Amino acid sequence: MIAAQTFRESIENPSTTLTCVFDKEKEKRIEENRQILKAIARAVLYCGRQCIALRGHREKLTQSENPGNFLALLKVLSESDPVLEAHLKTGGRVTYLSPQSQNEMIEVIGKHFIQKKIVEEILEAKYYSILGDEATSHNEEKLSIVIRFVDANKDIREEFLEFKDLERTTGAAVSETLLSTLRSLNIPIEDCRGQGYDGAASMSSQRVGVQANILTHAPNAAYVHCASHCLNLVVSHACSLQPIRNMIDKITQVCLFFNYSPKRNGLLTAVIQDQHPENGKKKPLITLCATRWVARIEAYDHFYASFKYTVFALEVIAHNMHHDECPEQFYGCWQTKT
Repeated sequence: MIAAQTFRESIENPSTTLTCVFDKEKEKRIEENRQILKAIARAVLYCGRQCIALRGHREKLTQSENPGNFLALLKVLSESDPVLEAHLKTGGRVTYLSPQSQNEMIEVIGKHFIQKKIVEEILEAKYYSILGDEATSHNEEKLSIVIRFVDANKDIREEFLEFKDLERTTGAAVSETLLSTLRSLNIPIEDCRGQGYDGAASMSSQRVGVQANILTHAPNAAYVHCASHCLNLVVSHACSLQPIRNMIDKITQVCLFFNYSPKRNGLLTAVIQDQHPENGKKKPLITLCATRWVARIEAYDHFYASFKYTVFALEVIAHNMHHDECPEQFYGCWQTKT
């Protein structure tokens, strides 16, 4: 009789059955997990868009130290999300907060969303150029692959596709890596109309270089030596001339003289603020870049714009000149060595 009564109730009111209760609980769990994953994905995307590292030195939510940008951002998001807050506090067997989970989510977002969209635009444009350059990172050779094309809005775009590991840096190895990457993304090599690499023999050689190997598959893919590399080489060779070398040496000495002394830099800044208030917030002098010659143009521009103020400041230091115009705290208080 009890079994019959229970059966009748389950037919008339199915929502009270154990199966239905379990299903509702399961649906609720699935919905909460999706909400948690959405918040985690938002945190990953935010760090990616802002170009900031996800991980910190010690990745623990319970510690008072900096847990890293990813976990810190999730703590902020949890303040307005009770489900995420409960997840961060209670955790469980699966949290999706580990470095492995972060890498997996980055891989999914990068491959199945961002890269897929870029490839679709490249295929729509049909013709493209391929750009490549290798670099050493953590004692490993990495090849960066970039595609240049004109999109549907007639805008010229250069989009990064991916990094590839290189076991060797020969022309054959690099070109095979480029070709295999394009094949895996279903981008026809026959539609390639340009190649852009540096001037290294493995890349530019007309016999065994990457450009020669690519030309066998895409005869219309003209090779162009990277313009930035060319400019860098031209400037580098020009700096071997005696007058230019002397000029660079003097600028370096002046920049070091002011930038490595708060007092001297304060004088120069005060002079600029007094005589040219609209430029007072700009840094007066920038130390010359040690490796990138082209990057020095900004340092030269600052030096040229600040030249008369620099001379003014040097005259104050050396001869106690410009008593009426010099800020009072900097007048007559310089050591003989300075």
